[in-house]
Amino acid sequence: MNTSKRKSNTPCRSIVICGAYGADNLGDETLLKVIIAQLRSINPALSICVITRKPEKTALEHGVSAVHTFDFAAIGRALKGADMF
Repeated sequence: MNTSKRKSNTPCRSIVICGAYGADNLGDETLLKVIIAQLRSINPALSICVITRKPEKTALEHGVSAVHTFDFAAIGRALKGADMF
């Protein structure tokens, strides 16, 4: 969590999620769907970025932004702007 940018009582606005996503594993994809739904129930305006092997597919299916698992520059940019990882 990037505590230098926000105080502890400030709502989280941006999250990066990393896992074994985009490999067409039904269990992993189902968990991602549930995680996103729970986060959106807390804050519908939350910006979510997922690190995945299939960024286009993940973004389309889950309504999030996504970066490729091995695009380290994009991951770095996503993490730099995130309140939580």
